[in-house]
Amino acid sequence: LEGSAFLGAIRVTVSQAPVERILAGLKTRLMVTGGLALVLMTALSLLINKRRMEPLAALAKKMDQTTAENLTEQPLPESHDHSETGMLVQSYNALLTRLDSAMRRARQFSADAAHELRTPLTVLRGETEVALRWTRDPEEFRSTLESNLEEIDRMGRIIEDLLLLAKSEAGELPMEKTQVNLNDLMRDLYQQGKVLGENKGIAVTLELPETEVVQVMGDELRLHQMGLNLVTNGIKYTPTGGRVRIKLQCESDQAVIVVSDTGHGMAPEHLSRIFDRFYRIDKNREQESGAGLGLSIVKWIVEAHEGWITVTSKPNEGSEFKVFLPRISPGKPRNTAS
Repeated sequence: LEGSAFLGAIRVTVSQAPVERILAGLKTRLMVTGGLALVLMTALSLLINKRRMEPLAALAKKMDQTTAENLTEQPLPESHDHSETGMLVQSYNALLTRLDSAMRRARQFSADAAHELRTPLTVLRGETEVALRWTRDPEEFRSTLESNLEEIDRMGRIIEDLLLLAKSEAGELPMEKTQVNLNDLMRDLYQQGKVLGENKGIAVTLELPETEVVQVMGDELRLHQMGLNLVTNGIKYTPTGGRVRIKLQCESDQAVIVVSDTGHGMAPEHLSRIFDRFYRIDKNREQESGAGLGLSIVKWIVEAHEGWITVTSKPNEGSEFKVFLPRISPGKPRNTAS
């Protein structure tokens, strides 16, 4: 421009080929990179899904192969990532454990019942067959019926004890714990044991603390059952003219119930198994009736009260059972001796 006159123009041209080549290269790289990223993401997603589905697949396989005989043989491996799948596997393993425990208890109960009811049923059948086979006078029939009634009572006691143990193992027997005065409880056991002992010519004695009441938190009915089992066990295996002693004492923060006798006693090899279900010493099995459940019930009751029980014994000298229970604050007794 010169003044207002237009003199000419200059045109500058730049080739776009380099730019287009650069853009084309970028486009290619983006497509390759995007494709590779898509492939990697797809592969990673499939891998993650596979790893997440493996426990479910294993769970489905385990469920197909599970029977009553192999509930806990090969539990599924558990992860600790707190994922939904991991929690499901843990819950399933826990379920199998509970089912296995229930199945074992059911099988144990069936086996125990069959084992212990076989003998009284055989006696009932044998005596009934003999009574029907031969002509007898009314007195003989009466004797047979009385014997049958004794066997029926025995079967009833066995079934009650088996049900008690089964419920206790299943946690279906709650304890109604209150403050229990062991001094009074021991007096009740002494009165019952005295009557039972007199029938067999056995002296039963009682020793209580002179200056305090011994109290525990517990189920009074079960504690009475525990003590009575120990007392009757002592009377059962003590010959005529012997003695059963019931004693209550304190050791530190423990209340100690002692039941000792001058009976047959036990050899050392029997002591570790004396609380096992149905365990009986052969020489006594022939002399005394019983299912061998009493001491198992005693141990369960003691442990349910957070206590423990010990036994010492010598053959032909007698046995001593000690029950240790956590005691609560002592007080003054109403009576100190019996």
